[in-house]
Amino acid sequence: MNRCRISRQFTRDLIDGIQKKPRNRKVRLFLEKWKPTLRQGKLYHGVRRIVPIEDTEAILKREAEQNGMPLSRDGAFHYLKKKYVGFKKRRINVWLKSIEQLQLIHKRPYLNNRTNLANREGTKNYFMKNNKLNIGVDLFVMPKPQWSSYSYFFVAVLQRSGYTWALPQKSKKAQASLSNLKTVFRECKKLFGQEPTGVTSDDGGEFKAVFDEWLAARRIKRRIVTGRKGRGQMAWWVEKKNSTFARIFAVMITLHGFKRALQLSLEKVNNIRSRINRKSPADWTPEDFQKSTKRYNRKIPKRAKRRKQPVYAVDDRVRYLIKAASEKSKFYKSYEGLRSDKHAMWTKQIYKVHAVKKLGHELMYRVNAVWRYPFELQLIEGNVIRLAAGGLPPVMKEVPKSIPPPKIPRAKPSGKMKRGFPKMRRGFPMRRGFPPKPVAAPPVLRRSTRVRRAPVRYGF
Repeated sequence: MNRCRISRQFTRDLIDGIQKKPRNRKVRLFLEKWKPTLRQGKLYHGVRRIVPIEDTEAILKREAEQNGMPLSRDGAFHYLKKKYVGFKKRRINVWLKSIEQLQLIHKRPYLNNRTNLANREGTKNYFMKNNKLNIGVDLFVMPKPQWSSYSYFFVAVLQRSGYTWALPQKSKKAQASLSNLKTVFRECKKLFGQEPTGVTSDDGGEFKAVFDEWLAARRIKRRIVTGRKGRGQMAWWVEKKNSTFARIFAVMITLHGFKRALQLSLEKVNNIRSRINRKSPADWTPEDFQKSTKRYNRKIPKRAKRRKQPVYAVDDRVRYLIKAASEKSKFYKSYEGLRSDKHAMWTKQIYKVHAVKKLGHELMYRVNAVWRYPFELQLIEGNVIRLAAGGLPPVMKEVPKSIPPPKIPRAKPSGKMKRGFPKMRRGFPMRRGFPPKPVAAPPVLRRSTRVRRAPVRYGF
């Protein structure tokens, strides 16, 4: 049914067909095949509500602002699929690309392709065999003061399911990390029936001293992940969740307060469907940890497919990469695009492509009087939508400021009296001994091709 194009008129016909009699053959066949039900004046297929295509944008906006819908195409599709009928991936993708906040934190375009070091995913997950509830922990540095007065997020990720916890933390001391770790252990037991059986982290001082002593008392050995040449490196699954969580939280903190933004961000992260096990972290049950989990999409090519740079046309609407963001390579963070104007990545104003030229094997585009490469531009199609907590309309159109009409000054009284007569104005005839008669203003003519007689200006 999700592939059907259901309009408001067809929805009304289905409701009338359920209550009275099908209007035509199309309605009758739809009712016989799908057997929808009517609840409080709305159509349902099982437990899912049937949404007309005209109402999809309003529901997308509400789910993105107030509920746990992920801000990605596949994540939003599988989340909405549990509650509604009528959302397609293509329509969701177009809507997400029109959100202003997501445009401003759009990832910097690629320049080079990488070479995959392995040709199969999951080759280093061997230690999950005995530690089925292994978690990875890390401290995420919080942008201050735009996000909060806290300095860090204590992030814990359950490796097998990807379930994520993020707890605010003010200091980098081991005691503060231990307090948040105890909270994670309690919630893990409440959700999945048992506490974590392993902990993985880097060799930071915030995970030593009392942190290690508490784990040793529970007979849990902390696994330290190190990179090449002795450089510290966090577990990859925690780094990935750090990036996903930060990008969502950067949007939510512009809509809500800190507490509400943190709650919604965690809901959205834990509702993202995994391409590896085809299940979202929030859908895991205690029974899932007692049996084997099938893995999908494990094979990866040795060399990634070479991507082509996008091609733009004249008069295309684009944002271009700000110079400060294009030169920021070592400490580049895409989620900081909404932090402040100083950290902005893309221009807030939308420009048009005025000209195109070829330079060697590449195309360059003239935007805002400067020739730019294609990887410095971001295409903007359709209207721009801005998420807001106050329930603003879904489409934010650029409305020009209204110019107030000019004030017409009142006519001043006549000046000095000369020989008993008021001061005369030029252009008016005068009868001897009397002031001129008041003359009515000429009538306003309508715009028309009809020939009209000239109005009589004076009464002579």
